[in-house]
Amino acid sequence: MHKGKKSKVDRGKALGYGQTGWIKDVTFDAPVMAGFSIATARVPKTSVARMEGKWKNHTTEEAYTKAQELLTDKNWTQVGYNPFRVSYFYDRATMNPVIAADEVIQVGPFVIAKNVKTAKPTDKRFEVKTKKVKENIKPTTNKPLEGEERKKALNEYRELQKFQSEKYKLTSDTQFFSDVEMYELKQLNSQLADARYKIDAGRNFKLPSEGSKLSYGRDFTVLKSDSIIPTAATDMYRNKNIFNALYQHAAGHQSGGKQYTIVDNILMGKNPDISPLEFYNNFAKTREELKKAYGDTITLYRLERSTKLIDEVGEKPITNWMHKGKLFEMLKEQPAYKNATEIKKDIKVDDVVALNLGGTYGNYNEFLIKSDLFDLDRLKELSTKENRFNFEKGGKVSTNEQMDRLGFEGGGPVLPEYRGRDAYEKAIQKFAESEKDAQLLREFAWVESKFANDPTTFRKDNRSAYQITPIRFQDFKDSLNDKSETGAGLRRYIDKMEKKYNTNYRDIKYDDLNNPEIGTVVTRALLKRVPEPIGETPEQRAVQWKRDWNTELGAGTVEKYLTDLKYLD
Repeated sequence: MHKGKKSKVDRGKALGYGQTGWIKDVTFDAPVMAGFSIATARVPKTSVARMEGKWKNHTTEEAYTKAQELLTDKNWTQVGYNPFRVSYFYDRATMNPVIAADEVIQVGPFVIAKNVKTAKPTDKRFEVKTKKVKENIKPTTNKPLEGEERKKALNEYRELQKFQSEKYKLTSDTQFFSDVEMYELKQLNSQLADARYKIDAGRNFKLPSEGSKLSYGRDFTVLKSDSIIPTAATDMYRNKNIFNALYQHAAGHQSGGKQYTIVDNILMGKNPDISPLEFYNNFAKTREELKKAYGDTITLYRLERSTKLIDEVGEKPITNWMHKGKLFEMLKEQPAYKNATEIKKDIKVDDVVALNLGGTYGNYNEFLIKSDLFDLDRLKELSTKENRFNFEKGGKVSTNEQMDRLGFEGGGPVLPEYRGRDAYEKAIQKFAESEKDAQLLREFAWVESKFANDPTTFRKDNRSAYQITPIRFQDFKDSLNDKSETGAGLRRYIDKMEKKYNTNYRDIKYDDLNNPEIGTVVTRALLKRVPEPIGETPEQRAVQWKRDWNTELGAGTVEKYLTDLKYLD
């Protein structure tokens, strides 16, 4: 709670914090540019939007009870705000901007408003005027460490590196890491990248001809020019975000090719910090040195594996290639490449996006080659704000047509009221035992099916917004048996809900799960089988979702969960 704009003193000052709010004569204020800066990661997510009005004294219980009573009142509207979606408060049912209301009640993230006044999304007040992304990224201003400070930082980096290599070690039995392990590993790789970058940030690497004592990996790869590796190192260390991306990209093979790497996403225009053209142009000097030594083409080698990702999409934006040498031979001996096919190819130097040194001075190096789909015109197109941050566009297709295209069969009876956030929010408030419960269910319903608005929600082997499979439903039924050795927490929860609402939840059928209330009570009951408490942070809940709900067999990833949450308010 803050002092309002009309206050004569301490305007905007925080007055206190609470779980609920209740105000009248309300105006909705969401600074457009501030929201845009959050959405494009120019600034971290923070509190910028305000609902301003006359405060009404109340208790938390009064606000909670009143909000529940008004859920079905036609004069009251659920309101949301999420800068990752739009730059204004909006009606959750229509997505139209909300600019004023007679009254507002807020309970946690849930906001309901009386007699809202709306505007059109095309209203000039919501426009953000931006220029195209610059083609050349700004260098980071950090300076390399020297002397004892450098030695200390190197030791810290090596200790972290040792921890990583001991905890995450690929063997002949474990050739790839799971999605959950990859998420944890990426977090650790990001820390390693930051630690490594701090040591040599912004350094201009001397050439051997200038007196450099570094071998630049000549024991592993012999290139025609001694200038190539130090030039690539200078390019790589020029900007922290680019260094971090390349450092993490070097570990991409550890997922078994199941995920796009951070550099893949940059080239597809999905990274808010680096445009495709900025990334490509950052290595212009590296390409100049390659052309001096090799001309317009260079012969490179690759160990091609059939991976889940390549099988599904046909071609990745980036593939990794190497120069012939000791490093390439060492790679061939790794268990993950046991059945890989060796490919030799003459590659245009202009297709070299970067020479990745992975935090070394050339002992490790790989050429990142862009697909033919990503020519310079395409990179330029993907480097505009409009193309980088809009949802993918497509023509209107009926639900039945989409189901037919995807080969799905009927998914049980589906009524109009079985879809949408309002329906699931009402069910969540009814069956959640705490706000932490409610947040978990809200996130699961959003990530799994966008509150059942995804056209593929109701299909043969899935029910409800939570995507409950026949196997999971059978787990629910089996756990209801008092003789079952597991599921005591599930049974206590169902007993409690049956008593509270005087409803039999034990005899429900699989198709009943499409009803938001039934699907929600069953999902919360099933999660009672998990002994660990609900995670405190989105990252913890993302790992729990992958491990306990989507499972290792599912196609979802921790990263997708966290990305989806950006669009859930």
